Amino acid sequence: MEKTILGPWWRVCLALLCVMPLLGVAVARAQDDFPLRPFYPSVSVVDTETLLDMYSEAVIVDVRSAFEYEVARINKAINAPIAYGQALNVVRRVRPPESGAPLVFYCNDPSCSRAFRLAQQAMGQGWENVFVYDAGVFSWIAAAPDKATLMGNSPASLERVIPPALYRRHLLDYQEFERLSYDEGTLVLDIRDIYHRELEPRLRDIRNIPMESLLEGVTNRIWVERRLLIFDTDGDQARWLQYFLQANGYTDYYFLKGGVEALEQGSRTRRVDVDTATVTFSQHQLQRLLMDTALNDADWRLLHYVAGKIRFDNYALLNRGAAMAELGLGEDALFAASDRLRRGQWLLYTRVNGSLVYRVNPRLAWKGEMAGKVWMQRVREFEKAVGR
Repeated sequence: MEKTILGPWWRVCLALLCVMPLLGVAVARAQDDFPLRPFYPSVSVVDTETLLDMYSEAVIVDVRSAFEYEVARINKAINAPIAYGQALNVVRRVRPPESGAPLVFYCNDPSCSRAFRLAQQAMGQGWENVFVYDAGVFSWIAAAPDKATLMGNSPASLERVIPPALYRRHLLDYQEFERLSYDEGTLVLDIRDIYHRELEPRLRDIRNIPMESLLEGVTNRIWVERRLLIFDTDGDQARWLQYFLQANGYTDYYFLKGGVEALEQGSRTRRVDVDTATVTFSQHQLQRLLMDTALNDADWRLLHYVAGKIRFDNYALLNRGAAMAELGLGEDALFAASDRLRRGQWLLYTRVNGSLVYRVNPRLAWKGEMAGKVWMQRVREFEKAVGR
């Protein structure tokens, strides 16, 4: 029988045919474990072992909210929340683009895209030696508790990490969430930021309590005997709030699965009613405003425009481009006017991506009557914020 002799080329092909199914399984497994990598092919990633090797020289950036950062973080990481649009300015102060130190961004877990998005932005603005640690903060805590902080303690205690099963036990779909909201003694809490509250569930007696005030109440255990039904925008904040609830002895609490974003608009949500009251101006404060020689016509127009947009608790959310067009001001002039009004303590403002969030002095303008406990509390909060 004639033998067929295969040359080197065919041997390589046969070897590849044998190995390719295994490679396919490995790639599929990697995509399952780290699902975002295929969507950011230009971003380099590091695993836990590699990050441990470069830990001493790396500049590590936590892109999550300040609240998430306070609950759990990698030691030595700086907090630069991507949500507020100023993250790269924070990074620039500690690791300018011309530095060669490894720059590592991280988030919660492999399904969190915030680290990839900020890393891509940094690369587009000239940063090099950029990486993403996409295993996330909990993988780091498990591997290097001595280099992690959990609930203010380092080394991080693995026993205090809330298992996913416990979190899931406190998640409710809307139907059950709504049913429990009618039980006597139940508190329904909206923990969203003031400028995210355009829609809310169709539930009665919803209380909006900002996170800072909520954490103060939780840690003082003022609601420990009551059932708490809590919702946020998409479920992310609830996950971290659970650490404070568990640490302070709360057991009867539940979160709305997926937050408000998971609800069907119209049938299960309603618009937050913010237009029933008119804006009241203090004549005394208006006279002071007119006598403020540091202000000009653009400043007065901007303040009047912002006051007309007041929505929640004297906050006004403006689209930057629309405000510039309607006021006839360029970007530099808009920010200059905002800064002068801030120095005069007539308002506070911050930039959020393409928007501007203003907080007007309640003594000057208030949506409703300038009297009562709520108004006085907002006055005290504003004066504390401006340092009075």
